[in-house]
Amino acid sequence: MKCRKKAVAVEVEAVQWWKAGDHPAVFIPVWSHQGGCYCPLCGKPLDDIHGALGWRQVCPGDWIVTDSTGRNERVRPDIFETTYEPVTDEVEALR
Repeated sequence: MKCRKKAVAVEVEAVQWWKAGDHPAVFIPVWSHQGGCYCPLCGKPLDDIHGALGWRQVCPGDWIVTDSTGRNERVRPDIFETTYEPVTDEVEALR
């Protein structure tokens, strides 16, 4: 879905990630299949994504945000809700 960062009106692509295969940028590390890290909140295995700040763990429900340069970042759901808004014709009409 197309979203915009509320404060600066920069459009990005956003996909909510739930499991392996939901987004091509999410990497399933070999060690995760050998009893690796699990999310302390939901207990599900964590996968990884490489972004501007290096490797980050992705938990089911996180959003993968892709900017105009193709860079991917993980955004926690609560941060996503307060930072981004959907791009719709109604929102565009208000700007």
